[in-house]
Amino acid sequence: MGHKGDGIRMAKKIGADLVGMEQILTGGKPIFVDWADDVEDDIREPGWLLNVNQHGQRFVDESLGYYLKHDIMDYQPEGLTFAIFDSSALTNLEEDHGWPIDVLEERIGDIGIAKADSLEELAVELGINPEGLVRTVENYNAYVHQGEDQEFFKDPDLLYAVEEPPFYGVQTVTAFVTLTAGGLRIDREARVLRPEGYPISGLYAAGETTGGVLGDIYPAGGAAITDAIVFGRAAGSNAADEALQ
Repeated sequence: MGHKGDGIRMAKKIGADLVGMEQILTGGKPIFVDWADDVEDDIREPGWLLNVNQHGQRFVDESLGYYLKHDIMDYQPEGLTFAIFDSSALTNLEEDHGWPIDVLEERIGDIGIAKADSLEELAVELGINPEGLVRTVENYNAYVHQGEDQEFFKDPDLLYAVEEPPFYGVQTVTAFVTLTAGGLRIDREARVLRPEGYPISGLYAAGETTGGVLGDIYPAGGAAITDAIVFGRAAGSNAADEALQ
């Protein structure tokens, strides 16, 4: 936000080559319906919450990275998915994950946000098949007590039962993370290259000003940050060495 490509334009004027300008990288990210509009921190969905579709069926290892999970969510009937949890989860959600529970409680009854004393009531409030949800939660709780997820093989440390009323449900949706893939062509030393392939003396670049680093797809969460850190360090170190020569 706020970056308009000034670095790319300036470097191009002195002969820098560009790569990947025809590309953008996109990936989906599971988020909650907007029940936390006024909260500054990013509200994330912990991997131990139970995810179901509108039929009440579990469909994924909930701890999967968002770059994998969003595609699975989009393929659910009508694209509808929900995070289900019980009252015992509230402390962890607030203390360990920064959820504003007071805001959540205030928004109970809004579209996609529900609280009920039984799973059947919760399902009706959310538009989920009640029998499907009850059956799924029963099976899931059995996995929790056995210490083994026999359906999606989630890490046993992330298995938490959903059995203490009242029960909560929040609709989840996928939002797209988008970043530009094009920019200045650099080499492994973070030197900016000319179209002929040789570097421009004294010019280094890293991060979103550069192109051709991440490839044709966004590989994983944090990849853009890693790109900036790795090549930022290389650029700074090599620029300093060149200045001292």
